[in-house]
Order: sequence, then structure tokens, then C-alpha cells
Amino acid sequence: MMLLMVSQIAILSDSQAKRDHDSVNGIMNGYYLPDGYIAPHRAAHDLTDRQREILHILSKKPSLPLREIRAAMDSPPSDRRLREELLHLKKLGLVSSSGHGRGAFWALRRHGDE
Repeated sequence: MMLLMVSQIAILSDSQAKRDHDSVNGIMNGYYLPDGYIAPHRAAHDLTDRQREILHILSKKPSLPLREIRAAMDSPPSDRRLREELLHLKKLGLVSSSGHGRGAFWALRRHGDE
């Protein structure tokens, strides 16, 4: 589960977030839980806008083939470049794949996935 500190809440509207509180040494801290997936900015290094777009697309369905990921992108790269991006995200542990070649499906790795 990802928690966003109050300083980062500008990206969410009130209808998109659920609020929780805690108090440490008399100081009230507010946390917001996003309703949907928010792609990380960093994962061992900074992620590119394209990598974040891929993660966002994968968050909408349980798994997708490469052609559907490419079709959902605003400015799709070549199949080869997209495959390289997906393999890089897989190496970072953010996505997983099943199947091989044109029959491969890609999915977000959820907490607890092996």
C-alpha cells in the first residue's frame, strides 16, 4: 500500500483520496490513500515519462499483450523499443510477463507477487 505525505497531495482531489491521521510527539500528520494506481517516479533510478505511461496503462487491466499496450500509448515507440522498456521495468521488479513472443502478456507486479 502506498501512502502519500500531505506535501504530495496536490496531485489528488478530495474525491480521489481517503484521509488518515496519526500523531507523533503531539504533531498531527495527515496521509492520503489514492484510489487508483500512481506510477512511482523512482525505482532504483528515475523512471522516464514513457515508463510511467506504461505502468499507468498496465494498471487499468490485469494483463495486456504488447500490441494493446502500444495502442493505448499517446506516442507509441517501435515494438522493439517498447519491448526493451517492458524488459527494463521487469528487471526493476515493477512488471511481470507470462508467455513468450507474440503471445506474451504483461502485468503490474502487485505487492506479494513472486
